[in-house]
Amino acid sequence: MHHSAIATGVVGRELSQSVANNELPLWLWFAWIPQLLTSLSRPEAAVVKPILKHLAHMYPQSLYCALRTFLLTLREGATRSVMEYERSKKVCEAALAAARAQAGEECEWKGCYNVCGSCGLCGSSGCRCGRQHASGMARAV
Repeated sequence: MHHSAIATGVVGRELSQSVANNELPLWLWFAWIPQLLTSLSRPEAAVVKPILKHLAHMYPQSLYCALRTFLLTLREGATRSVMEYERSKKVCEAALAAARAQAGEECEWKGCYNVCGSCGLCGSSGCRCGRQHASGMARAV
């Protein structure tokens, strides 16, 4: 069964009605709190939200540890994604510079977009492409 069918199907309707009518004891959900929190980012969120609201209202401490762990995990995942993006960006820039150098592009103002330091602003004598310049400045054409 597709997950969106749970939220809109017979099971979803019955579950929503059972929660709304307090037919199920709330303590029954304690063991399922991590799965309920994960479901907030899925189609069944509409069914899960009332359960979590009732739990938060009646048993706030039951949610605390699981919610804290869930939020820290989300933050850690986001931080890891940013770090992986930065690492990949550096690898791509290095590969582009190597490809340009291999293609025979000279490090000149109009040919090299990797001129950093060789423009004379920072005093370095090399480009990010690895070529050295005797004057410390890229040659203008």
